[in-house]
Amino acid sequence: MKAKVRTFNGTTSPEVTQRETDHRKLAREAAAEGFVLLENKDHFLPLAKGSKVGLYGAGAIRTIKGGTGSGDVNERDSVNIFQGMKNAGYDVTSSEWLEDYDKLYVQARLDWKNEIFTKLNGDDTKFFDAYSATPFFMPSGNPIDEEKAAADGADTAFFVLARIAGENKDRFDTEGDYFISKEEKAILAQVSRCYKNVVLVINTGGLMDLAFVEEFDNIRSILQYVQAGQEGGNAFADVVSGDVTPSGKMTDTWAKDYYDYPGAEVYSYKSGDLMKEKYEEGIFVGYRYFDTFEVPVRYSFGYGMSYTDFEIRTDDIKVSGRGMMNPKVSVTVTVTNTGDTYAGKEVVQIYASCPQGRLVKEFRRLAGFGKTKLLAPKESQTMTITFPLYQLTSYEEESASWILEPGMYGIWIGNDLNTSVLSGALELDEKAVMTACENICPLKEELNEIVPDAEKVQAREAVWQKEVKEKRMSVIELKASEIPTEKVDYQRYRKSFLEKQERLWNPFLWISWHSLQPVIREEHRATRLAPQEFLFREQQRRHPRVLRRSRGM
Repeated sequence: MKAKVRTFNGTTSPEVTQRETDHRKLAREAAAEGFVLLENKDHFLPLAKGSKVGLYGAGAIRTIKGGTGSGDVNERDSVNIFQGMKNAGYDVTSSEWLEDYDKLYVQARLDWKNEIFTKLNGDDTKFFDAYSATPFFMPSGNPIDEEKAAADGADTAFFVLARIAGENKDRFDTEGDYFISKEEKAILAQVSRCYKNVVLVINTGGLMDLAFVEEFDNIRSILQYVQAGQEGGNAFADVVSGDVTPSGKMTDTWAKDYYDYPGAEVYSYKSGDLMKEKYEEGIFVGYRYFDTFEVPVRYSFGYGMSYTDFEIRTDDIKVSGRGMMNPKVSVTVTVTNTGDTYAGKEVVQIYASCPQGRLVKEFRRLAGFGKTKLLAPKESQTMTITFPLYQLTSYEEESASWILEPGMYGIWIGNDLNTSVLSGALELDEKAVMTACENICPLKEELNEIVPDAEKVQAREAVWQKEVKEKRMSVIELKASEIPTEKVDYQRYRKSFLEKQERLWNPFLWISWHSLQPVIREEHRATRLAPQEFLFREQQRRHPRVLRRSRGM
């Protein structure tokens, strides 16, 4: 058999190509639009270029650009926050502390690598296990010289909290991970004493506890940096200087307390069983849980501030494609930048309340969203956001169908979940089946999923339905007879998969059998082979020599 020759898309050339230049520009724009401004007391940000600033925290110089494992990429270089601030013309007064931190980081990284190799004990085949069992925690840094910091001429300091996260390792609800460490908090306290204003930057792939913020009155702004890629430092400076107005929105719900999250007490390693995870939250994951169970949050799903203000006016709601296979709901709004100084972009979000009928449902769900162009002060834009009616269906296990239950569907419009406004409704006369499926993955054991108090949810439903009537909002009538049913043809998908498998088969790229259940279900019933064994035998029949080599036979 001819040996496979691997090719790579990268380059070892020191010459920067036009492609790289173009992509860096795009990466910088994407990063700037992704930052989420969480707090900005008295419109503290933006901060003028050329200002003297202190800069502290692990993420200031060792900025986390991406996740570990498959969340990482190899780029030519990466711009950290320190470099980005200097590039923008800020006078960073804490370079000595940052350089000292960098030395600590390098040594900590070396110690971490040595710990992994010690666990290997000469057996390289155990590398992945040793690596996964040895997470790297960034050092907090040494205490700052308060006398020098207080005399550096800067009124403002940035403090960048950073956390490494990525593939194959869950985070921990411990200090130095989900919670701020004692050492980090002590340095932040020093910074707070030495500077009049503090900007907190969260450089993490996920969320972390922010209860400590309430202890520091001079934290004026909070910015969620997330993992902003190779141009993150430059993009950060673009936003804090006002060259770019922040327009990012929360894709998570930021809880007030870790234990407000459903499953917090049994998540991952906390259950004592890393081999089995019971998703007892059911559909109540993230904002669906907090909104339905009325749990107060720190920052809601879809939340994000701007340097300017916007007004969103609902113009029209309509349904198109009745009688066709894919009917759609379209919402037309006009967005106006009502501010006087800054241009900016706004994200319009559409949420829907489905009837609280026989099936258990969340109180509201995201149905669609859209972002405006850059709007100058007083400028407006009319935009239409369209989403499939299918977005409003719920799964009925007994019939293995995605259905619309009869009743009223409320349409909420805003720039985050918590402040969205009821703006209209749809009303369906009777049950409509949009997609007929088959239950191919039955439960193997009992699963006790959480459910809300039905009476409370129905009472909230009655309130918004009353509002629709009292304000005489537009209600679009839908008839089930106008909504056709699509039946999933599993045999067609099976044939399509096998044809693609024949063309694209690569013994070095194994596909998870879990994702192929619809394809192999019939064969499993007929042969009684385990799904994995069926797939392997089928591959072996088609490519016997290749498979013997790849399986070491």
